[in-house]
Amino acid sequence: MEIDSVVEVLQKSGKTCGIVATNFRDIENRTKQGFGMFAVGLNSGLIINGLKHILEQVGRESKIHSDLSPSNKRST
Repeated sequence: MEIDSVVEVLQKSGKTCGIVATNFRDIENRTKQGFGMFAVGLNSGLIINGLKHILEQVGRESKIHSDLSPSNKRST
């Protein structure tokens, strides 16, 4: 893969390779590829995913509106 060759070249030159990660699984996978720095530049996505997970855990509907407010419906 092309990205692997970029990581290899950077590592051989003593540089740390960084990338934007979209979630924690992505960080795990990219670490295995040799990346050492991560920008989580999509903070809004992480916040929304975390909020959805929390709402599901407490039995609330996970639909989130554009103002980030949850609906008042309980899931059954």
